[in-house]
Amino acid sequence: MKKIFTATGIVATVMLLIGSFQFASAQKYSFTPSNHITAPWKTDGTKTEFNMFIKNLTEGSLDLSWKYISSDLQIGWTYQICDNFNCYSTFPDGAKFKSIKKGESAFFIFDIDPVEGAPGKATILLGVYETSNPSQVDTVGFTIEPPSSVEEPASYTAGITPNPATDMITVSAEAALNSLQVFSAVGMKVMEITNTNNTEVQLNVHELPAGVYYIKARDIYGKTVATKFQKF
Repeated sequence: MKKIFTATGIVATVMLLIGSFQFASAQKYSFTPSNHITAPWKTDGTKTEFNMFIKNLTEGSLDLSWKYISSDLQIGWTYQICDNFNCYSTFPDGAKFKSIKKGESAFFIFDIDPVEGAPGKATILLGVYETSNPSQVDTVGFTIEPPSSVEEPASYTAGITPNPATDMITVSAEAALNSLQVFSAVGMKVMEITNTNNTEVQLNVHELPAGVYYIKARDIYGKTVATKFQKF
């Protein structure tokens, strides 16, 4: 009996083979903590760092490469990305990891610093693939967001005078304040005072650019105090 191969049957067979290949490829390595990491900007002046590990799940050595896909980093931000073979101050068109032995991991270490401009949200996408099979690419991502500390719910609202202001402001709270931080509208920390121990704290905002600023403070009882002001 002759076997009859229809177009539909051929397509189905090809798709099945492709699906099997993709499944097998996906089982050769895994990402930790995941293939897309999200983190907030740090507000203490230090760089924000991402760490991603790529574990070899095969029974032998594994050769992987990676390439740049896209990013929306702002002009003036500096960064460095390292794999387990080299470090780069700009994204290369293509790069190779050092060969990964059975049970071991390659890695990405990605440091970013907003030297100029206020930190906003940005996403960097890279592609990871077996060096021998560049057509099968797994997308990995790093997303950085404005600090979440400004959004922390406050126990109560502090008073602030004058508002708007040009030079000096006075922050008034129900209890003595232990610490106070000032953030820009996009979450960058621009001022910090500790051990104030006073219900009224004066701040010189003369050097701040015009705009809206948020104040987050903690009183001696650990309660969060919040307010905002406009600088002319």
